[in-house]
Amino acid sequence: MVVIITLVTYMGFFINTVDSQEATFEINQKLTIVNLRTGETVNKNIGITNKGSAQIPISIEIEGSSDVLKLTESSFNLEPQEHKQVEVTFLSTKPGIHTGKFVIKSGETKKELPFILEVWSSTDYVAKIDIPAEFREAQASSDLTFRLSIISNKQQEASKVNVNYQILDFDNKVLSEKTEDFTILDTISVLRKISIPSLPPGDYIVGIVIRSNATLSTNTRIFTVEKPKTDIVSLFSDNLLYILVTVVIVVTVLLYVNYGKLVDIEKKRPSRNIIKRITKIQKITKIQYKTVKNKESTEDLQRSKQRLEKQLASLEAGYKAGYIKKDAYSKGKERLEKLISPIDKKLKRG
Repeated sequence: MVVIITLVTYMGFFINTVDSQEATFEINQKLTIVNLRTGETVNKNIGITNKGSAQIPISIEIEGSSDVLKLTESSFNLEPQEHKQVEVTFLSTKPGIHTGKFVIKSGETKKELPFILEVWSSTDYVAKIDIPAEFREAQASSDLTFRLSIISNKQQEASKVNVNYQILDFDNKVLSEKTEDFTILDTISVLRKISIPSLPPGDYIVGIVIRSNATLSTNTRIFTVEKPKTDIVSLFSDNLLYILVTVVIVVTVLLYVNYGKLVDIEKKRPSRNIIKRITKIQKITKIQYKTVKNKESTEDLQRSKQRLEKQLASLEAGYKAGYIKKDAYSKGKERLEKLISPIDKKLKRG
């Protein structure tokens, strides 16, 4: 039985306290991601702690995809400093991507715990989606760029698959989608774009669903829609490359014109001054050479990252297919992610 469960917990991410009043309870996680094969179920716990000095009532509601899970309890009381684990059963009856959130209330205080459930039916194709670091924070009404990787585990001739791209929110609403077909022999890795509609700032999910005959594979990633930029900032950032190229051209022309004037002037001066002017131009040339060299270094980093991502996708394929043990998979994955992380940081610094 293949069950992959990921719990992502990090401070300040996803939890949304709706009321301005200080919350009297805490939740022990921020986001739950569950990955199941059809026919399987898994139980997870939501930990809730009363941080106050009085008894409080707790109620739990499910918004979004409520038919893919079951709660053992939806209302109860917590004594001061009491901690309670509420069991949740995730079901795999509906293949595909399902999102939602647990809305936990106590009086006027409300907190939300988002979840993502991926249900797949076959390991014939292993899907992986990755958003390059420079695209993880996007603008509404623009395009989201991501890398799609598909590994075929079929030992036969090339076969056709249908790939559906989706942007979803945590109310299980598909906000944007597109579809295309691929013919796969072994592995593909391509950059793709999907339109982001006019959305309020916040966190959203980009997912892929791969279908081939009666089989289905899924994968998801989270990205952030930022607040709209001011007109001046947006104009500058969207046209940064053109602005830099224009500045370089203008500076080069000015240097050329000034150099011509200097030559005319220096004809009437000692040769020592001419040597000083030429030395300054040589220094500028060195700076331009370093700029070109840095661009080549960025291209090397991108190629290194793509090679590591392909190794990571192959590792995940072997693990899902049962060829690699969990311990070896975890160590290999950790090693590759440690190699990818510094490359992402270098690319983001640009």
